[in-house]
Amino acid sequence: MIASAGGRVFIGATTDKFVRAFDARNGAELWRVRLPFPANATPPTYRLRPDGRPFLVIAAGGHGWSEPGDAPPAD
Repeated sequence: MIASAGGRVFIGATTDKFVRAFDARNGAELWRVRLPFPANATPPTYRLRPDGRPFLVIAAGGHGWSEPGDAPPAD
């Protein structure tokens, strides 16, 4: 998981294929997004400009025990 300066905690290391954001103060789930495969990494956050919108990135891929493989490459 990773905690942001804005008081959010992001986690994607679950087998249910969701990445979630929680409020760091009270633990309330703020949002969740379903991925095509389980998330397999700590999700980094970044901004392109100091006053810009924050972004979240996560690696998601298959496992032999949970999924038959990764998503096909984009054409």
